[in-house]
Amino acid sequence: MNSTAQFKSRPLRLLPWAVLCTLLAFTFWASWRVTAVTRQKNRWHFNNAVLEIESSISDDVNNFTAMLRGGAALAATMNNVNSARFETFVDRLQLRTYYPGVQGVGYARKVTPNQVAAVEENMRKDGITNFFIYPTGNRPT
Repeated sequence: MNSTAQFKSRPLRLLPWAVLCTLLAFTFWASWRVTAVTRQKNRWHFNNAVLEIESSISDDVNNFTAMLRGGAALAATMNNVNSARFETFVDRLQLRTYYPGVQGVGYARKVTPNQVAAVEENMRKDGITNFFIYPTGNRPT
């Protein structure tokens, strides 16, 4: 074989390597691009989910705040909130419908040591036979 034939066949031998390198470069670029687009979409979905959750939590807090304000209004407008009145108030809140996460609503009033016996007696008259204030004795108010 002469040197001219050898010189002409050398570029032909490099052609498959050039095609391989080009295709590998394209494959790496395409893979990188797909990864970048996927990350961007995932970030968008995540941020969207965060906004939805924040909005839901904010709505729940606003609803619970409204419920508490209603209870404060009840206590402020009535001199004597007894268990029947409070039970009616709680029933009208429709907790299961409008406040599905709330497990219960309670009412507590400040009782001085000389009022304990009267409060316990009033609660028993309201039908709560096993009611008592504990711990017994004086404590800071």
